[in-house]
Amino acid sequence: MSKADRDGEHQFRLLADNAPVMIWRSDLTKACDYFNKPWLEFSGRTMEEELGFGWAEGVHPEDYDRCVQIYTTSFDKRECFTMPYRLRRHDGQYRWLLDNGRPYHDADGSFAGYFGSCIDITDMKQALDDKDVLLREVHHRVRNNMQLISSLLEMQASNAQAPEARSKLQETAWRVRSIALAQEQLHEAGSFSNVDLGAYVRSLILAVADMQERIAFEVDADPIPFSLDRAVPTGLIVNELLTNSLKHAFPGDKAGTVRVEARRGDDGTVTITISDDGVGLPSTDLPDRARSLGYRLVKRLGIQAGAQISVENDCGTRHRIVLPPA
Repeated sequence: MSKADRDGEHQFRLLADNAPVMIWRSDLTKACDYFNKPWLEFSGRTMEEELGFGWAEGVHPEDYDRCVQIYTTSFDKRECFTMPYRLRRHDGQYRWLLDNGRPYHDADGSFAGYFGSCIDITDMKQALDDKDVLLREVHHRVRNNMQLISSLLEMQASNAQAPEARSKLQETAWRVRSIALAQEQLHEAGSFSNVDLGAYVRSLILAVADMQERIAFEVDADPIPFSLDRAVPTGLIVNELLTNSLKHAFPGDKAGTVRVEARRGDDGTVTITISDDGVGLPSTDLPDRARSLGYRLVKRLGIQAGAQISVENDCGTRHRIVLPPA
């Protein structure tokens, strides 16, 4: 090694040892040939013990295979990587690290190995886990409260003497139930921010189908991850259009079929189609029906969800809801 190279290596080690992060370096064989002082202080091991693949002895057994796979795959592809894993500290406690690695090159541009830096994210991860638990509890309580409110409204509707009041209370109960079903999807998915829109639409249809027997419901929905703030107004729109079909598409004792499809396009747009083979609508212009509370809600919710809503009469009624990519 030339004097210039020795001076450069010395300068690198001086900077690395005084960096506020744990630093490692690997050579062309994937083996590590350097760890800085913060790393060695964390692990409580000597440089000789960590060199090569000795460092991996401290990786948590549950993280080991994933850790090695990400490292070797990224190395072979000469790609940057970021991965969390648990590493044993000098006191025997496993701590969560966030490891960022990237390839580096010699002065002539040839690949020379990898540099990596790690930070301890244990406290941050614990805070996020605590937040996750809190949000799950909040969603659980919201779901239960919504279901209770829906049940109370339905009970009040069944006791109402005036037909108009009974109808309005029942419609309100269905709307509350629609929101409760979104919360239920969050609970079942183990998420506090995203729902499967396809499963959500299915649950809405099952809830509506339980109200009567003479109308058949068909559903064909893709699994579509959807954020809660978009899923709730979308679900309410679907709920309004489904209940509208129940009330107007099949007058008297007329039977029929309502079909719902939910598709995600290659461009990320989501299209939900609600069609029936009923008597159709006297007008397909949404503004002409603005006096109806249901259609006023559909219009407002469409704006909230960023949706384009169209309707047409063709052997019944077909509503199409087009939602932009997330």
